[in-house]
This record gives sequence, C-alpha cells and structure tokens, in this order.
Amino acid sequence: MQWRRCGLTWTRGCAAAVAILGGGVASAQAATWTQTAVAGPVTATLTTTYTNSYDTVLDAEDMTLTITRSDGGAGATYSGASFAPWGPMGDFVAKTGALQLVDLDRNGDPEAVVDVFTGGAHCCFVSFIATRPPTAPGAYTLLTGYWGNWPARRVDLNHDGMVEIAGFDDRFAYAFGAYVDSVMPSRVWNLRAGRLQVTTGSYRARAIAWMRRDWRTYLLARRLHRPVAGPLAAYLASASSVGRDASRGAWKRAARLHPDADGVRMLRNIRSHLVKWDYRFVAVVTDNGSR
Repeated sequence: MQWRRCGLTWTRGCAAAVAILGGGVASAQAATWTQTAVAGPVTATLTTTYTNSYDTVLDAEDMTLTITRSDGGAGATYSGASFAPWGPMGDFVAKTGALQLVDLDRNGDPEAVVDVFTGGAHCCFVSFIATRPPTAPGAYTLLTGYWGNWPARRVDLNHDGMVEIAGFDDRFAYAFGAYVDSVMPSRVWNLRAGRLQVTTGSYRARAIAWMRRDWRTYLLARRLHRPVAGPLAAYLASASSVGRDASRGAWKRAARLHPDADGVRMLRNIRSHLVKWDYRFVAVVTDNGSR
C-alpha cells in the first residue's frame, strides 16, 4: 500500500488521516469559514473557502480579507490573485488565530496579518500583512512575508513596545548542501515606512547569542563528521549581523580551520552567497586565508 499525504499528515489512507486529525471532510462541496478581529476603529474579516476541514485547520481553496473602519478611513478587500504567488490555493489556514490585528510599526494603526502554511513536507510559512504606509495613509498595501521552513514570531525583543518579526533566513536552506545539513541564521524584520526591513543588527545582544549558537552548531557538526559548510555559513552570517569586528574575527577563525584548497573553495562559495544576499562586513578570501 502506498503512503500519501492527506491534510497535514502522511498515512496509508485518508480515513486514517481523518482519524488522526480528529476531524473529517466537512463537505464534498465548498464551504466558508469566517474569522474576525477588532482593534479600535479597525475590523478585519478573513473568509476562507474550503472543501476539506480537519481538527484545527482548513485546506483553503480561496481567501478573502476585508478591512473596514468606523472612523471614516478607507478600508480594503483582498482576494484571489492578491495573495499570489504563495496563496491561497492549497494553503492550510488555522481555524483560529490565522487572522490578527497587530500594530507592527507602533503608529497607533494596527496591521491586519494573515498567517498560512503552504502544505509542503516542512515548508512554507507565509504571512500577508495589510498596512497603511505613511506615504499613502488613506490606502492599504498588502505585503508578503515569506518565512520559509520555519514560522516567524511576532515578539517585542527589547521590551520597548515595538513588535519585531523574528525568524530565520530561509535562503540558507539547501544553499550549501542537503536540507538536513542546512542551518538558517536568525533574522529580524521591522515594519518601517510601509516596508519590511531587516534589522537583525539592531539587537546586538541577541545577535551575539545567535552567533555563538551557530558556532556551537558548527563544532557539533565537526564532531559528528557531518558536512560543515551549512553551519559555518550561518555562523559567518550571524557574525556579520553583530558587526565589523565580530565578522572579521569569525572569518579569520574559519580560515585557520580550513586552510586547504577545499576549505578555500568552501569559504569563497560562502562569501559569494553572503555578498549576493547583502550581508555586510564579508571578508575577502585568498589562498592564504581571509582578510
């Protein structure tokens, strides 16, 4: 008997999957599920069209996000192609909590955030963020946060009242080897001027802790005789987020540990990716080491 994916699990038959998920197919015909969030004058409604319904999730066929305001401000409606290329066909939407109103830029006007999972083996997590940018406060703009293999958290990292988005740089998945040997460095985004901006380096204490964590992961990979390019790349990227001195020291350390021709090729490959991905303070790799 072949194994197949039914909903969020792999099983030998869909009936078993339904039992595991604690639910079943809600209807052979499409139905709708509505979630609403309210914050001050803003009301957001997410309507999900689905065929399959499981315990806590819906297998979405379509989504419509509607925002209205009681203060006379312009609302917005997004549906269908608005969510391309990551939604909504085939996305999984939680029955509760998929829609939230969060003031991401601390301007007193909350953003409407919709979180979905695209339904792969372990990928991908995506957030759609409807915000009113300062350049056009009367109109909403829909942003897409593509987090990849791991969901991003909305959390106040430095307890100043500003909500950050903390996740990982998913570009490192598969970039330096198999997924099992990939390490994704931590990454922080803030909503500023109507755009998601990378601000990892603004949280220095956290960045240092993440750099040290990635170094320990590299050492563990060496002890286990696993490929080290993935964890080493994450360590060097995290060092870049800490600052110039940390990055210079990290590259010199990497060059000392990998002085042979294979090591130089590996470091040059890492450097090429970090430069392409706009990481700062990336060393030049020569046959005699990094500088």
